[in-house]
Amino acid sequence: MFVAKQSGQAATLGFYSLSFSLENTNKLSKPEDRDAWRNGAPLLYIDYLAVQTPFQSQKLGQFMLIDALKRSHDVSRSVAFYGVALRSLNDRTTGLYTRFGFNVAPNETNHPLMILPIWSVNDLFNQA
Repeated sequence: MFVAKQSGQAATLGFYSLSFSLENTNKLSKPEDRDAWRNGAPLLYIDYLAVQTPFQSQKLGQFMLIDALKRSHDVSRSVAFYGVALRSLNDRTTGLYTRFGFNVAPNETNHPLMILPIWSVNDLFNQA
């Protein structure tokens, strides 16, 4: 688990966690991706990404998402996986994740699974 705190303060402002999981390939958008990963698509999940209510709408969630994507990029140098995934809890977070390039998996509605292919993540950080 990764925690956001203000310098010199004990209180947690937000947190996120990462884990690996194998997802059915019918959740991948492109047929060629489903073919390439026909035995299952390994995903690095952002299991939780939360910001304490008083600190919401101050870009802390975006900062933590960027940090999670950077860590995903670092992991991808040693471990092969299809992409980064998460579940969106509401329309507001779906909009945020869409702006970062995540797409809703096929046939997902309530708390949709959203996936960002790792090559898209790597493109972001390889330019830096």
